[in-house]
Amino acid sequence: MKGAELKVSPFFWAAAALMWLLAGLPVFVATASAAILHELGHAVAVAAFSGKIRAVRLEPDGLLLETEFEKLPSYGGELVCIAAGPAANAAAGFLFAAFARNGGFYLLAGVNLALAAFNLLPAAGFDGGRIFLLVTARFFGPDRAERAARAVDVAAAAAVTAGAAWVYFNGGGGLALLCAMLYIAGRIMYNR
Repeated sequence: MKGAELKVSPFFWAAAALMWLLAGLPVFVATASAAILHELGHAVAVAAFSGKIRAVRLEPDGLLLETEFEKLPSYGGELVCIAAGPAANAAAGFLFAAFARNGGFYLLAGVNLALAAFNLLPAAGFDGGRIFLLVTARFFGPDRAERAARAVDVAAAAAVTAGAAWVYFNGGGGLALLCAMLYIAGRIMYNR
């Protein structure tokens, strides 16, 4: 990532401070380290396919890499680059779980596994959404893949919204969780 530009959204700092205040320092550090590991997974795969990281963006919902390739990788190569982030989190999560002897390792295991699963949601704006689009395009063509992805995005946004309402009204989460889940639903539809 040498030479990559760092782009920081002004809302990143507000989101980071809010997370620190609501979740506490241990959860904040575990989440930040998992997010960095996730993007490093992507960066290693991008480098393996002769790509470069142009910029690292710090956004309210996490870190994002802007990449460029001299020659675009195949569907398979792009799949590897995209899946590398969740794979890094899953590997770290299982590793931390295997060696967990205290709460810190359990927290790191849980955050990494949750981030891997969360990023594999087959919806726009998530690694899983891009994976879904690439796999569908490979078998059914780009036009059908776009139509299928739009339908999955609407279903995912509806499911997240319904889940948020259910959790909130059944006492399983506070207002912060409700807002976070509604933000995710909005993000899915906005990225589409």
